[in-house]
Amino acid sequence: MVKVHRGICKCGKTEALLPDVLIPFSSYSLRFVLKILWKFLHRKETVEKFCAKYCIAVQTVYNWLSLFKLHYNKWMDITNELAGISRVMIRTIMDIPTFPLLFYKKAGFSFFQGNRYAHNCRIDFSPP
Repeated sequence: MVKVHRGICKCGKTEALLPDVLIPFSSYSLRFVLKILWKFLHRKETVEKFCAKYCIAVQTVYNWLSLFKLHYNKWMDITNELAGISRVMIRTIMDIPTFPLLFYKKAGFSFFQGNRYAHNCRIDFSPP
């Protein structure tokens, strides 16, 4: 059972603040995705073999890499697009226990939430 807190923006939109382990509209947890990206960058086999081993579509991994890069840049206030994703970048995010909440407070949407679900409103979540 997962308790989900909801908030209402002044513009009238509602938003759910998911627990740190969940990614909005995803079947995977944030920790799982980060571990897969970490292992992907350390892999010794082909992309196809790696994805088959974890039962993940190749396109899904590349989508995660792309979304990670986009959101990491936003989190770090980097204006120039980074050339690639490094192991240090993923480790930095993995080592911040409350990262999803911190990212939401700064960006206004959840890390790894696709742009089609994000809006520019800031919602104040009061404790339950």
